[in-house]
Amino acid sequence: MAALDDGALWPTGFALTALTPEIEDRITALLTRAVLTRAVG
Repeated sequence: MAALDDGALWPTGFALTALTPEIEDRITALLTRAVLTRAVG
C-alpha cells in the first residue's frame, strides 16, 4: 500500500487541500531549501 499523501500536502502533485500555518511554513522551508541549493550548486 503506497502512502502518497502527507497530511494536507500531496508531494506528488503539490495539491493543497488546506492552507494552514504549518503547511505554509513547510512550503516556505521547501522553497528556501530549493533556492539555496540552486544558488550553491
